[in-house]
Amino acid sequence: RRELSGTEHDPIVWTEARGACVRDADDNIYVDLTAGFGVAMLGHSHPSVIAAVQRQSGRMVHALGDVFPSDAKVALEGASRPPLKK
Repeated sequence: RRELSGTEHDPIVWTEARGACVRDADDNIYVDLTAGFGVAMLGHSHPSVIAAVQRQSGRMVHALGDVFPSDAKVALEGASRPPLKK
């Protein structure tokens, strides 16, 4: 693969991440300097985040749009919607 930098090398394939570090398929460990804001703040595989994801995934994994409407919006629109079926 040819990188934008002009160098050629095999891609780095991450297999595990904990805290600020990632491990590749060749068992090399790197400090993750590419982390997004969530990982930069808490680290990879933070136990509290894992527990929260496990709890939430039992309820709803993904939603788009206004999934956290204001109380006023719920009051105005909620009465016209049928209840969720269990």
